[in-house]
Amino acid sequence: MADPYLITLPRADDTRRQASVEYHLVAEMAGPPALHVERLLAAVREWAGWRLPPLRHLVDVHARVVVRTPAGQWCFVEPLWRDDALLLWDVTWRVRVGDGSWCTRLRVMPFGHATRISVRSEMAGLSAEQGASLIVGGEGACASPESLVTALASDGALLVDHVPIRAQARTLTGEHAASFVSDELADPLRRLPVVVLSALRTLTSAGGAVYVIPPDSLAAALVGRAHVIALASHAVSYAFTDAVNGRERSAYLGAARIYQPGFAPTTHDPGHALISEMRLRTEGIGAIRHLVPVPLWPIEPDSLELAALRDERTSQTGARVVSDGADPSSSAARIAELSSTLAALQVERATMQQELAELREALDDTDDEVAEASDTPLSVLVEVQAAYHDVLAVHPLALRSASESPFEGVESLRKALTALGDLARAARTNGGLGQDLRTSFGVRGVDFMPHLTEAALSGRFRRQFVRRWNGQTHVCADHLRLGNSYDPRYCLRVYFDWSARDALGRVLIGHCGRHLDIPSTT
Repeated sequence: MADPYLITLPRADDTRRQASVEYHLVAEMAGPPALHVERLLAAVREWAGWRLPPLRHLVDVHARVVVRTPAGQWCFVEPLWRDDALLLWDVTWRVRVGDGSWCTRLRVMPFGHATRISVRSEMAGLSAEQGASLIVGGEGACASPESLVTALASDGALLVDHVPIRAQARTLTGEHAASFVSDELADPLRRLPVVVLSALRTLTSAGGAVYVIPPDSLAAALVGRAHVIALASHAVSYAFTDAVNGRERSAYLGAARIYQPGFAPTTHDPGHALISEMRLRTEGIGAIRHLVPVPLWPIEPDSLELAALRDERTSQTGARVVSDGADPSSSAARIAELSSTLAALQVERATMQQELAELREALDDTDDEVAEASDTPLSVLVEVQAAYHDVLAVHPLALRSASESPFEGVESLRKALTALGDLARAARTNGGLGQDLRTSFGVRGVDFMPHLTEAALSGRFRRQFVRRWNGQTHVCADHLRLGNSYDPRYCLRVYFDWSARDALGRVLIGHCGRHLDIPSTT
């Protein structure tokens, strides 16, 4: 039986009825999305419960994947591609019941030098009871946003407030109590509650701490809702009490306290509830769980991506912001400027759709068995671009050409692309290289050829080297030469545009594959 998935082109979301957001958590991972593709896919596989297609490289996740279960539930993996530095990766699990639906969405996007993760659930046309019944037991349990957060947080790579989300409690010792309170607990920017669980006076036979509730069980129940801290012993509660300035703000004798965002050790706020040891024994984890709110942060779901894109553009291009009180004539000029930009983006979108169609053709013949990362030009290109994402951009057609290339000298390709990344970064940092580009590549053992002949860039040959990217036209005529044969197994060319950086100041790689046609080869 064929695998229950289809690969199609990305398309705009269908218009949907107004949905209420029931859960919304925003977290981060260190580094760009390219570093986390396999980790994220593994988490989604665990969450969804089936084998998704072998999406291993960035070129793969630029396709739209639809999975349907026999029970009529749907999972969508839909990237919304801006460019390699502005990638929105959208995974949706939607359960339909009559005219209503419960939808859990994962969105992945670059944010500065990190990766921003958004997990939210929406409910449309259902009562709260119907929504709750969909995610309790059976296949519908996969729709739970908390189960997705648990899968994402399994290796501690998911961060909120720069602190890893974990299904295990952190242990606090007396020597670190003061710094923990000042740096984390009293951080005015903290967004998640912190639950501090104190130890009983009694000890285990081995001399270890005893808790009313196992700390790791509590952390697993609150993953994505709160950070859980276990005081290492009863004695630590004294140091912790001193750090928070008194028992009225502390946790002690087996009790737990929930520190909501905004806690300060200099004020007394009854909102930071203390759950007594007796209540914990009687009600268990439920005594704490119902006092810890479901994440529902005041960020409009669709504006999150816009904010990320805006911040990325502003930080790297120095774009100015027009104030609300601007002169009307300047506002009109700004509107005209934005209208022109919008028209250009619409043209670019059409171009990208065509390029994605060509990329899909390259993917259609891809076998389920994906080669090891070190064995293909594609994996080397993705690997190097991830390492130099701040100075190198890769066009879709470069990904396609790399995916089609049978070139066997992958180590020489890695060496050449690494040299390109090093030189691009050095040029940005130092304002230049201090010598011509060919010499700079030569000392690194890489054969570089600047530009092409006028004949090669004219007539029917020119189109091979022209790339539309980020609203600009680039002629990728500079190239790195690997091999002298025209046999694609032993010959590869990397064409790029060194002279004109893209809007984010990066060198665009337009082709990474076979020798393109020029008059001397036809």
